[in-house]
Amino acid sequence: IERCVGTPLYTAPEQWLEQPRAASDQYALAVTCYQLLTGHAPFTGNLYSIMHGHIETAPPPLREFQPLIPEEVEAVILHALAKEPTNRYKDILTFAHTYRAALASSASAQTNSHEQRHVTEALPHEVERNADVEEAQTKVLTPAQFATTVREPVTRQEEQAKKALQLQSQSSMGIDQPVLEALKQASKAELEGEKIHSSKRNPWRCRHPCTTNHLAYSE
Repeated sequence: IERCVGTPLYTAPEQWLEQPRAASDQYALAVTCYQLLTGHAPFTGNLYSIMHGHIETAPPPLREFQPLIPEEVEAVILHALAKEPTNRYKDILTFAHTYRAALASSASAQTNSHEQRHVTEALPHEVERNADVEEAQTKVLTPAQFATTVREPVTRQEEQAKKALQLQSQSSMGIDQPVLEALKQASKAELEGEKIHSSKRNPWRCRHPCTTNHLAYSE
């Protein structure tokens, strides 16, 4: 251990055994990615625990610490952390390209999943709306039914507007229903009285002075 060169947290198993090679750098890079994604190195503790972990113990899966890490990314990093150098990627460049492809693949899968979920949620509403449109297009109405169908919404709106005005008038004036009915009857009687009074007047009577004198002289 005293002759080992390197940081213990990132030292490959073969380095601990004094057999370093090019694949050792790939292992150290995989440990760095592991630490960046999970927040800690795969093996921690005192020097002996770290050495024993790198040589004998499989690294804990990344998703145990961060479940949101894509499985593709986890598999790439664990492959680069293989104990045997020959079981890792051919070289560090292959490891980097594979890691980048896993990131792109997982991002694309998440985007497609989100779009599919959005379409699935909106599908029942679209089917219902399309069914209503199709029914309206294929339904044949007689002239009387067509007139009723066209007039019904307008009539309903007029009734609603009329009721709203009546309720607004009642609430603003503070008058209850019996008083309103009494005022309505009184107003109706007053109008009928004016009609009767005006009908008793002589419609042919002229108020011009000359015409009045002439009529009086003729009589």
